[in-house]
Amino acid sequence: MENFYEILEVDKKASKEIIEKAYKVLAKKYHPDMNDENNKEEAEEKFKQISQAYEVLSNKEKREEYDSILNKEQDLKYQELIDKIEILEKRLSYYENGENLQKQESNESINYNKGFANNYNNLNNYSSNNQQYTSNYYNNYTYKNKKEPFFKRIFKNLISIIFAILIVIAIGAGLWFIPPTRQWLQSIYNQNPVIKTIVDIFI
Repeated sequence: MENFYEILEVDKKASKEIIEKAYKVLAKKYHPDMNDENNKEEAEEKFKQISQAYEVLSNKEKREEYDSILNKEQDLKYQELIDKIEILEKRLSYYENGENLQKQESNESINYNKGFANNYNNLNNYSSNNQQYTSNYYNNYTYKNKKEPFFKRIFKNLISIIFAILIVIAIGAGLWFIPPTRQWLQSIYNQNPVIKTIVDIFI
């Protein structure tokens, strides 16, 4: 929609007298008879616009109707401009947030890699220490066994076995003096030939 106020080069709040004076000046300037052949077509087009603008703005009812339409159109353009600004602000915000997010993810990735490397080094150190401890323990144990004579180790094992047998016999003897246990042992002795044979051999 053409802005008649801009065509007449007046303010939107201009009075009827100012509009009339502006029209006379511009009509005289762009009248086809006042321009040469080179500018005649352009002057005719401009003169038509000036005449149309004056016809509307010089009439009170037409001007009010025109102002109402113009205001709505300007409000719509203003709202479109506001919407575009909001879209640009959102895009800028998304860009800044995305950049910050990338930096954050990059820092988290670096920290994670550092932590993983530290844990990996600690694990290697632990594994090396554990291997060293196992090696030292095995070497010490082997050295002690090599240090003792073979017959001495056999004698120790034999003594341990005899000691275990004596403990079992002592426990059995203690249980023998308990009447219920004695009856249970006698029943096992009488019913099981293998156990009876072993016991007879020891007796």
